[in-house]
Amino acid sequence: MTTLTTPLRNQLQKAVQQARVAAEQGARQALEALAVHHHEPWGSMDAEQRQLRRRLRAHGRQIGDALEAQSGKQ
Repeated sequence: MTTLTTPLRNQLQKAVQQARVAAEQGARQALEALAVHHHEPWGSMDAEQRQLRRRLRAHGRQIGDALEAQSGKQ
């Protein structure tokens, strides 16, 4: 297998970086849509979404995300 030329490696690196930024933005939007950061779930959320939200918040606390005692925000 041959290696990529320098211009192709640079192009690949830029594409990977752009993809990572897009993936992080999408993940952040998904978490915000589930109100993971908020102290209460959105009123329009169904039972399945609320359960997923609880699991995500619990997992966040397990890996070190602090829960603010006064506001309940995470």
